[in-house]
Amino acid sequence: MSGCKNNGASGTKRTELFVHSEMKPNGGQGRIESERWDGTNDYYSNGCVKLKPADIKNLFGKAGRYGWPKTLTVK
Repeated sequence: MSGCKNNGASGTKRTELFVHSEMKPNGGQGRIESERWDGTNDYYSNGCVKLKPADIKNLFGKAGRYGWPKTLTVK
């Protein structure tokens, strides 16, 4: 995902929050590292929120039922 790449030692200014997982677009596991969830090391990110595939499917399911939030506060 292009939003998660680190563009240098000084960091990357972000204007959006990216929530994603390492899986194929259809929710399955791929053969390359960026499409395969291998465990705890896959939580590491350059400023994104990464969830394991089962958790991101749960998030999207609930958001589809209850609606996506219009605002988000991070403390």
